[in-house]
Amino acid sequence: KHDRLGSDTYKRINLSLLEYAVLGLSVIKLSGGGNPILKVAYIITLINTIKGYAYGVLGLDKKSGSDTMLQDFTKGIKSTIKGICSDPKNMKSFGYWSATLMVVTMKLFKLKDIILAVQSSAASKDIAMPLARFNRLSLLALMIYTLKDAADRDRLSGTTFIQLNYLCALVLGIVGIVGGGVMSPLGGANVAFAAFFAVNGLSSYFKKSVL
Repeated sequence: KHDRLGSDTYKRINLSLLEYAVLGLSVIKLSGGGNPILKVAYIITLINTIKGYAYGVLGLDKKSGSDTMLQDFTKGIKSTIKGICSDPKNMKSFGYWSATLMVVTMKLFKLKDIILAVQSSAASKDIAMPLARFNRLSLLALMIYTLKDAADRDRLSGTTFIQLNYLCALVLGIVGIVGGGVMSPLGGANVAFAAFFAVNGLSSYFKKSVL
């Protein structure tokens, strides 16, 4: 169990969830309290990701000599940027890579909105909304990149990656239909990618079942 939690994939997931929980709590703080149930959910996520990191990477005694969380976070950012900039190794990887670029672009637009809001001395609540969207897009981008990395290594038949395919398909489908509409360019792209993720998830599931 510790070996799997200590792998690059699970460290990336743990650290991205940690970032998601911290930014989520920041959004609640900026919005003036927010939903208490959502706050509890973020706190539980924060606790579980720290536990997952401590058990999987550091070991129970925290004396394994592994890198610190900050070092892993820094290495994770560098390796993710390098992975995004690297050429996809197959057609599935190209699809995940394209989806990653789309979500990262959306994320950068939200970052621009946050910077403009801060520069204009906007109210905290006006900063909280784009920050919340930025936070969700950051997590989604990391999940999609994790699938791109798995596709490069031909590991998509793993249970974690099958579930990630389903999750990303659901999120992108909702964003496409509710956010922009299927007929809009961005909405249509989201729905198309949702179908891509769903098909890959089902394909990997049946492949795993046969094996």
